[in-house]
Amino acid sequence: MKEGYVKLYRKSLESIIFTNERGWKIWTWCLLKANHKPHSFYLGRTKIDLKSGQFIMGRNTASGELGMAVGTIWYWLDILEREGQVERKSTNKYSIITILKWRKYQENNIIPERR
Repeated sequence: MKEGYVKLYRKSLESIIFTNERGWKIWTWCLLKANHKPHSFYLGRTKIDLKSGQFIMGRNTASGELGMAVGTIWYWLDILEREGQVERKSTNKYSIITILKWRKYQENNIIPERR
């Protein structure tokens, strides 16, 4: 999961999310956390099936990774949802975050040149 890349589009500069450093950090964190291919695993006794463009997050883990308060993260995830960037399905233990339009913007056969 720590290999590979994600694409950022220049039109992101015009996004409302780009205008706030916390919002932008959370958005790019979501892009970097999302699976690039389907992945299944067990969380306790529950089998979790994630598709490309999805990841599982816990509030406290996200807070630790981002160095932000849980309330700040949730606030910006609400905005990302309203803006049509993500979808969130929460339980009392975790949330599954789906990057909407993942396939359109991230999946294709073009591989950037390595230098």
